[in-house]
Amino acid sequence: MPLMNLRVEQLDPASAADRNRMIKFAFKNYKRDPYWVPPLVADRKKFLDPKHNPSFEYLQAAYFVAEAVVIPENAPKGTITGGMEQDVGTIAAIYNPRHNEIHGDDIGFFGFFECINSQEVADALLDAAAAWLRGQGRSAMRGPLSFTMTDEVGLLIDGFNDMPRIMMPYNHPYYPELLEAYGLEKAMDLYAYHLDMKKLYGGTPAGLPPKLTRVVEKQVEKAKGPEVKITHWNGFTGYDRPCLENLMNLFNSFREDIEMEYTIRPWDGIRETLAPAWAAGEGPDFVLVPSV
Repeated sequence: MPLMNLRVEQLDPASAADRNRMIKFAFKNYKRDPYWVPPLVADRKKFLDPKHNPSFEYLQAAYFVAEAVVIPENAPKGTITGGMEQDVGTIAAIYNPRHNEIHGDDIGFFGFFECINSQEVADALLDAAAAWLRGQGRSAMRGPLSFTMTDEVGLLIDGFNDMPRIMMPYNHPYYPELLEAYGLEKAMDLYAYHLDMKKLYGGTPAGLPPKLTRVVEKQVEKAKGPEVKITHWNGFTGYDRPCLENLMNLFNSFREDIEMEYTIRPWDGIRETLAPAWAAGEGPDFVLVPSV
């Protein structure tokens, strides 16, 4: 994919617009990939926001985006017809002093690496992250890791034709080639497993191991009745009563573990009986009263 005017811009982690730019590129980059599972955007926004992610209490991070004029493959030779400047990759440089203290390392990390299939773009992004980490006094760079070892770690190198596992990374098949061509070497292997219960145990309760059967039976027993019962009094006796009743019944139909027991009576009756009921330990858990 021909490029012109490639440049890497450092973003501001405190800027919501810049954080959104990091998020949006991944959606663009995996737009036609049937196996990519997009993150919840609201969660991703908080994850990247130093004010909401508790990891920023001890680590520092810098965000970068690569942009360039992308020339369509079918453009006439020697022209930039149809070319437009757009984001072509993202990366974050991460300095985690707590990791270095615990493990005796002197390294920094890179993460949130997303890139079009271009070695030129990958090199520019990794150079930017490495330069920032050198400025923090780090002598080596490891990744991808976003942001810590308890978050997404590693690079998918096999199993691209399958859904990704929970908390495991997913990326395009060309990513490993881009990183290795830059000069990075594998530090360790990480494995994710798929267990086909039907194939192993026949897909019926009779085929399950005895220990697993006991666990299932206990869960079934617990699910027989609600674990929590909430009593509720209110005085909606007029036209709004059917709406409230439907709402309460809908809640009970969806939550088998919680039962909402409600009593609808005139406000005067509630005022007269509420104090004696609470005094006797028989009052409701909460009462809905009109505002004055």
